[in-house]
Amino acid sequence: MNPAGRRLHVLSLVFGIWILLCAALLVRSTVIRRDELRKKSEKISWRTGTIPVLRGRILDKSGVPLAWTEAEKNAVLEALPVSRRAREAFLRELREDFQVEPGSDSGDLPCVISRNLTPEQMEHWADLIRRYPACISIRTRILRKRVEYASVRALLGECSTDGNGIQKGISGAEKEFDEKLSGRPGRFRVMLDRNGRWMADSLRIEEAGEPGEDITLEADLREITGSDKGGHHDE
Repeated sequence: MNPAGRRLHVLSLVFGIWILLCAALLVRSTVIRRDELRKKSEKISWRTGTIPVLRGRILDKSGVPLAWTEAEKNAVLEALPVSRRAREAFLRELREDFQVEPGSDSGDLPCVISRNLTPEQMEHWADLIRRYPACISIRTRILRKRVEYASVRALLGECSTDGNGIQKGISGAEKEFDEKLSGRPGRFRVMLDRNGRWMADSLRIEEAGEPGEDITLEADLREITGSDKGGHHDE
């Protein structure tokens, strides 16, 4: 075989080996690793989260609520439009139609721009949220309220709230009866787009939560407060 023929033979052999390697990698990716890649893809595009439930109330022996939980809906400015013109128009619309808190365009985002929304106010925000889904959102803030007396505070103790809005008793009656008061949080699953935003209609409730139970103390509010004067509701 002449030199040119040998070179052609070597090149053909190398090319054939390359084709076989590509085919092997293709088979490995599409067949052998298919389930593994599918699971990784789902892990990237789907997210799961916790659904907070209302913590149970603490009542005195007469049934008077001493502590309870409320869910507050707040409008949050998540981001600003990228282009200067769109950003100026967006902020101008906010200031004209809503009571936007000072500093909302300072770059310190996200920030709350309207607190404790009523159902009517939430409807009012809906159109803006549809037009600027990446800029505005409605977030739920979980608040623990109570009758505010020094003696009641000492008896009830305190709660902490984690990043998922789950409240946990850390002292007093809140800690002693935490298991019953806490209930069972729910779980949700949602698909994200490439920018990390929730995709419309992809939300799935995987597990419905159960609100916490009310617990009744053996003492009466008048007995607890004793000589305390005055009082008000606290959060």
